[in-house]
Amino acid sequence: MATERWREIEALFAEVAALPAAERTDHLRRHCGGDEDLRREVESLLAADAAVGDFLEQPVVAPAVPVPPPSAVGRRLGPYAVERLLGAGGMSTVYLAVRADEAYRQQVAIKVFGYGADRADLVERFRSERQILASLDHPNIARLLDGGTTEDGLPYLVMEYVDGVPIDRYCDEHGSSLDERIDLFRQVCSAVQYAHQNLVVHRDIKPSNILVTGDGVPHLLDFGIAKLLDGGSLPLATATMTGQRLMTPHYASPEQVEGKPVNTASDVYSLGVLLYVLLAGRLPYRLEAERVDVVERAVVEQEPERPSAAVVVPALRRRLAGDLDNIVLTALRKEPARRYASVELLAEDLRRHRTGLPVSARPATVGYRVGKFVRRHRLGVAAAALVALVILGLAVTMTVQAVRLARQRDEIERERDKAVRVAEFLEEIFAAADPNQARGETVTAREILDRGAGKLTAELAGQPELEAALAAAIGRAYDGLGLYDRAEPLLERSLALRRRAFGAAHPEVAESLYALGALHWQRGELDLAEATFRRALAMRRALLGGGDPAVAESLNALGLALVSKAQFDAAEPLLREALAINRKRYGNDHVEVGSNLGNLGLLMKQKGDLAAAEAFYREALAIFRRLFGAAHPEIAIQLNNLAVLQYERGDYAAAEASYRAMLPVARRVYGREHPQVALYVHNLAAVLSWRGKHDEAERLERESLAMRRKLLGDEHEQVAMGLSMLAKILEEKGDLSRSRPLHEESLRICRQAFGEEHPRFATALFNLAALLAQQGDPAAAEPLARQALAIRRRTLGETHPEVGASLTLVGSLRLARGAPAEAEALLRQGLEVLQTALSETHWRTAEAQSQLGECLAARGKTVEAERLLTAGYETLVKTRGADHRKTVAARQRLAELRG
Repeated sequence: MATERWREIEALFAEVAALPAAERTDHLRRHCGGDEDLRREVESLLAADAAVGDFLEQPVVAPAVPVPPPSAVGRRLGPYAVERLLGAGGMSTVYLAVRADEAYRQQVAIKVFGYGADRADLVERFRSERQILASLDHPNIARLLDGGTTEDGLPYLVMEYVDGVPIDRYCDEHGSSLDERIDLFRQVCSAVQYAHQNLVVHRDIKPSNILVTGDGVPHLLDFGIAKLLDGGSLPLATATMTGQRLMTPHYASPEQVEGKPVNTASDVYSLGVLLYVLLAGRLPYRLEAERVDVVERAVVEQEPERPSAAVVVPALRRRLAGDLDNIVLTALRKEPARRYASVELLAEDLRRHRTGLPVSARPATVGYRVGKFVRRHRLGVAAAALVALVILGLAVTMTVQAVRLARQRDEIERERDKAVRVAEFLEEIFAAADPNQARGETVTAREILDRGAGKLTAELAGQPELEAALAAAIGRAYDGLGLYDRAEPLLERSLALRRRAFGAAHPEVAESLYALGALHWQRGELDLAEATFRRALAMRRALLGGGDPAVAESLNALGLALVSKAQFDAAEPLLREALAINRKRYGNDHVEVGSNLGNLGLLMKQKGDLAAAEAFYREALAIFRRLFGAAHPEIAIQLNNLAVLQYERGDYAAAEASYRAMLPVARRVYGREHPQVALYVHNLAAVLSWRGKHDEAERLERESLAMRRKLLGDEHEQVAMGLSMLAKILEEKGDLSRSRPLHEESLRICRQAFGEEHPRFATALFNLAALLAQQGDPAAAEPLARQALAIRRRTLGETHPEVGASLTLVGSLRLARGAPAEAEALLRQGLEVLQTALSETHWRTAEAQSQLGECLAARGKTVEAERLLTAGYETLVKTRGADHRKTVAARQRLAELRG
């Protein structure tokens, strides 16, 4: 929509507003033709104009008629440069923009709201809710990335840019069949159900908020924006508003129209309207006029016409009659409690209809069940009609089938009852965010979870399946927020309830085992995580078969646990099998495939194959950027992984730039305090220390360490990582005395967390030995260094760069203790490993060259010694800087040799 569109809307509004009310509808119909968007925009302005009325008739705080905000084309909004107008509505203007701060290239859609330049409460509301909305991770949901205010004080939101067309238009332009429309709609249902499970209700589902891209994938827009804006205290009057309630009247539920509390049932209703439009090509109500009050009265009072009665083509009428009529009308029932209890049940009925199975929206009569059976088995029934014996056999078969279908019906009814109770429970805990209950306070996602957890046992006693499902959902949500102590009792409770309800082996029991394994892994309880993941994997293989996505999920998790335990050879086939399953099932551009690739990259990095690691990381990053844009947890993870590789290769300037670009993304996704944020702050501190920015590095590492202690406890292995890094930063500042106790505490935690045959324990030994060497105590350092070397050789292999570093340290200690011949052999071996595993220009290679050069000088091999000392010094100048202590030491050794 170009800027001229506003002029067209305004001109037509002025023209129609001057006409008598009785003539307006016909005039609009003639002028707009088939341009429904134009007609609705003008009608919304007419409705707002009519609502103004006489001054004395208005409430004290009256909704303001929106006006288009000043054009933002050519301006900067935060880090984004606005390029062109994408569209405009009664309440907002949408622009295409690009990231302009050179952090990375990304196209986004920015929605600027044209009301209330002084709404500080709205801006604060954006901030308080942005994290939970940005965390919605689903391939059919366009992500909310950022938000802020313009220079004019108008709030704006930054969203993933989707290049597509509204779902109804897409189906019409592509001539989509009835089944294709249903399948497309089911993808939309998947997105809505996912968001409901994450405690977010859309509230404004309509075709213009569902764009389908050229590859036929629907993307739901503005998810949660209604949640941000519909605060009860916001004086808005817009094209998608009635009074102060955010909605589109044609797609709004009766309770929305009447101003009653809104929950997941309202989204079910709006989906019912959308399904009606996709199947019948029109809205479910016949309206006398297109005024907002007429639409609202129809939604509240008028019973929708059956879709089959709304079409004129006989073949289509026959297809819609029966199941589809009942499915749509069930979703459109006036009373929320009589609709589908969840979006999942609506989608399941559509799936059953597509596969010829009975649906819950139809009475389960014998005739209906038999008819379904005959349609699914036409050839068998026709053959049976020819032979009396087969007829008798068919009668027996039909009896068995009727029993089976009755059981299916009972199961559907049981699941429906369960879903109804889930909906009621969620409605109760969602009510905490209702302005009437919140009383002006901001209610966070954490508080909603706490409310739900507190009500589980008290309100769901005697309903073990339901309590188990909700305990698992809330427990996983706590896990995702890094609140592991709150997650554990809920996940344990869910597992116990499911075992009692379903027995020892059941898919839901396996799901609970997997969730517990993930929690153990996050907490660093690696043996327990491995054992739990193995039980879940074995159960899923037995129950679901080898190609199920749940099996791939367990393979991936077990592989990661083994990587954490340095069992690389055992981990690799598991991770590759998970990747193969997901690629076969989903194709290449899928979140699970990207995650599998990233995990294989991690494995290769741990094995020391940096080239293979980078290839996996970059492939994963490309997939996630295509799927999600820029602000997504997986994007932050892959950027971190690539920055780690840059650090390992000695490209510290690039690593610093990567971390500085990635950290704001992580904070936007996870919030200020989260284990992932602590990890990224820790990594940035490490890079800054190597670049000589020691004060900032120390400040960041202390921030990261405090966050880890608070979130993970004092004995977590990530706390050991933080202690070790803080000690190294202090060493770089010359404060060796305060460094030693930090290394010793890190060693103690690693011994407890990993045992004494793990590379992480070896690293803690190595770090303490290196410090003792600096302090001039090679006798105390050498046993620790030799123990680290032995562990690394056993767990990592002879060619790993960590083995090369350990050989170099042990060699330098032997030299310090008066054994130059033995030192030379160790130092040559270490240098060879580092040159092969890293490069000639890596700082570790340079240090090994300098150490070997010093050794050779002590043995009188001055020509080779000078060559090595010169090469090491020049590389250290480039990688560590001329003033770094190791560079200075190399320069002094070279000067002594020359002179």
